[in-house]
Amino acid sequence: MARLNRWPVAVLLVLLSATTLAGCGRDGLGEARQACGLANKGISFIQKSQAPGTTAAEADQLLRQARSAFLRGVGHAARATSANGRWNALMTTLQLSRHGSVTNVVPTLTQQCKSILSDSYLY
Repeated sequence: MARLNRWPVAVLLVLLSATTLAGCGRDGLGEARQACGLANKGISFIQKSQAPGTTAAEADQLLRQARSAFLRGVGHAARATSANGRWNALMTTLQLSRHGSVTNVVPTLTQQCKSILSDSYLY
């Protein structure tokens, strides 16, 4: 009878292992998508900073928030890059926001994240 009680535990362990390994198989895509979520947040701050009627002080604050969002995304992009080197370009683009005008990275981030966040991303 004790032998029968082990089966549910064994089945549960196999299912748990399969679920865990399935999550690992994404090869950093989840982290890259989280980085893009922060990048898109930063891009929205930049767009708000350029809106008509935005004062210089407000624009400056919004640009600081954009840079902060980009830099928070670096950690996610770094973890994605550790899983697979294909995400290195995303990480590098986010890191470039530290240097010069934060608006310089917007076109590249927009294209990278559009691809990464699409449902048809070719992995």
